Amino acid sequence: MKKKYLFMLPAISLAASTSSWGQAAAADVPAAAKVNLNAEFTEAKSSKDLLDKFAAMITEEAKNEGEDVDGKALLDVLGLGDITSYAMSSEKDGTEWKNLMFLHNAGSDKGIFSLLGKKGADFSAPSMCPAGSDLVMQMDLDLRTAEELFRKIMKVGNAPEGDQKDFEQAMKEEIPELGMTSSALMSKLNVRVNLAVDLDEKEVIPTPFGEFDKPSIVARLDGIAFLWDKMGDDLIAESGMPFQKKEEGGVTTYSIPAEMAAQLMGYAPVISIHKNKNQIWISSSADFLKRSTGGTESLANSLAYKGTMNGLPQKGNAMMYMSKDFADLLLQIHGIAKENGMMEGLGEQEAELNKAVEALKKINQGSVTTLTRGDDGLHISSRSTESMENMLEEAEKMMKKLK
Repeated sequence: MKKKYLFMLPAISLAASTSSWGQAAAADVPAAAKVNLNAEFTEAKSSKDLLDKFAAMITEEAKNEGEDVDGKALLDVLGLGDITSYAMSSEKDGTEWKNLMFLHNAGSDKGIFSLLGKKGADFSAPSMCPAGSDLVMQMDLDLRTAEELFRKIMKVGNAPEGDQKDFEQAMKEEIPELGMTSSALMSKLNVRVNLAVDLDEKEVIPTPFGEFDKPSIVARLDGIAFLWDKMGDDLIAESGMPFQKKEEGGVTTYSIPAEMAAQLMGYAPVISIHKNKNQIWISSSADFLKRSTGGTESLANSLAYKGTMNGLPQKGNAMMYMSKDFADLLLQIHGIAKENGMMEGLGEQEAELNKAVEALKKINQGSVTTLTRGDDGLHISSRSTESMENMLEEAEKMMKKLK
């Protein structure tokens, strides 16, 4: 099956019409209870008609490409066939919108839903990083069922027998550095990736386009410390950097000598492996790592973050937060690039870029998108300068281009 059809599948939640439903009309739609039916824009419907229409579209488009694909069967394998209803709302808040969308699937753990981790818990990334952090991301990725899911997708998509055999062979091949097969590795991968960037207004770094607030970076990988035992020292050796190793209290730390920071724009990277917690930390400096692991004055407790998250789910499996300061930085970079003639000759991309710039200008509180698995479905929320209605219109335009 061609990639473009698979790419279309996540749009199922956005490919609906934009008619507004009142609270009475949505009373029999389970997903409706998870959104704000008093908001400026609301919609709540059974997903049957949409799923049927989408399945037919996949089957027809595949047929046009000379392929035999059962669209309904593919949606079922991906778990999307378990969505019984959906609802969405957009509440105006100044120049921003609080968007809520819920896909009711009775807690299905099939297909792509199984890859998103289990029931959403308190977000870890905002609690991991210091207050003032400007770009924060978190994502749960459970690949323990991915092998079987890929196998089912290939089967229902009528992938060539040779491709299916190649896949089975690849899963059986051993990864020399790890001493295990690809299949064995995937069966162990239940990971959470946490990342944060903090712009330090007290320190700047020079660039060819001027000075910018110096970014400090910290990442924490949960659930894969076992990989470091197998290949960590080899990676350090291959890096060519003079990392110094220290072991204390079950924590192994690799750090760059402080005197080398001047050669690395003031950075002195640190890698710290906490075996007891099954975590790997990577930071741009020992100081920022200490601030992140200290557990005090975290972003989660800051007024900026709380204001951005107000009215949105506080637990989840994935999130991306951007502060107003980071949005302003992007606008600054765009302005400098434009002054230097770097925005010329973009063609059709210029309109999209200009649209993104206007959206950044409207950010007042901050921007965030979250994804949360619950007992009865999947909750997707955001604070954005676009409403769900605007997003639906864009999704419809994208669908037309894909046809």
